[in-house]
Amino acid sequence: MLLNPIPPEDLGWHRVFQATTTVPVGEEIWKAPVHERVKLFLWKVCKDILPCGSRLRTVFGNESHCTMCRDGEDSIPHLFFQCPFARACWFSSPFGIRSEGLVFGNMLELVNWIIHSPPNIPPSSPGGPSFPQFAAYLCYSLWNARNKVFHNGSALRPQDVLSNCLKLINDFIASNSRISLERLEVLDHPCQPQMVLKDFNFFSDAAVRGSCAFVAVVVFNKEGTFVEALTAKVSVSSALHAESLALCHAFSLSLKMNCKDASFYTDCLQLANAVKNYSIPMWNLSNVFLHLFSCLKLNTGLGVFWLPREANLVAHKLAAWAALNNVSRVCSAGEVAPFVATGF
Repeated sequence: MLLNPIPPEDLGWHRVFQATTTVPVGEEIWKAPVHERVKLFLWKVCKDILPCGSRLRTVFGNESHCTMCRDGEDSIPHLFFQCPFARACWFSSPFGIRSEGLVFGNMLELVNWIIHSPPNIPPSSPGGPSFPQFAAYLCYSLWNARNKVFHNGSALRPQDVLSNCLKLINDFIASNSRISLERLEVLDHPCQPQMVLKDFNFFSDAAVRGSCAFVAVVVFNKEGTFVEALTAKVSVSSALHAESLALCHAFSLSLKMNCKDASFYTDCLQLANAVKNYSIPMWNLSNVFLHLFSCLKLNTGLGVFWLPREANLVAHKLAAWAALNNVSRVCSAGEVAPFVATGF
């Protein structure tokens, strides 16, 4: 779900936030590169008012255990860092953190650790999220996951939470990039001028369904005429894994077509930035990204670019259609035509 930016002046809690939080921490939270809802969440953590079991025990005296591991205390420090579920998320993250060794004296220390980059934290990869941004969104995602399990009995995996965290970051960055939906631009600062479509243009997307995903690739020529399309069913560990495999299928199709001059488009911002900067955002996807890097180095006429979801609707709708109908094959022009008609 995309968290749309909300002007600070429209938020009633902003005045309360400023009045009840110590100035240094309050200013740091307010300046954090995250959505306003995540800032409010951090403020609640700082004030220790999130309704977890340890907090409710001080009021009602009831005992409770962690909803994620059913073993430890239902407390914020345990949920964020000590729970095996959270530890798996931190260690699988781009920063590879072993969170079980983290100890905080109070919630203020915990929030200070989140909004600053500790000296022993590896630097963020080019184009990837900063540490404060990632840490804030992961804690926010862990809290939401805890509530889903507690209230709905949902079955979640660490990779699901980590994937959702990275998606929220991607959505936040995309919503603030202010890139025109009518233009396809390389996401860099400053933004490059409008790019020129090449002889072949590959649009890819993925529809994740649990541990599987249906990837779709649609090819158009420079004039916008449909050339070819395919879908494939793949096993995935995250949304990023699915999007990267969709791009792999696009590369494979370009090799089959013997394309020497082609552009590849994805609406996954993290994927586009990682490929552009030759960085691997998640260690368990190393083989996939090394394959992508190899394809790009073998042919300098290929390029990968990010574009908004609204400009990638044909591939998006084809992937959703494939998932609904369990289609994994080359698709005809007649099958793709309805999506082309409604996708631009």
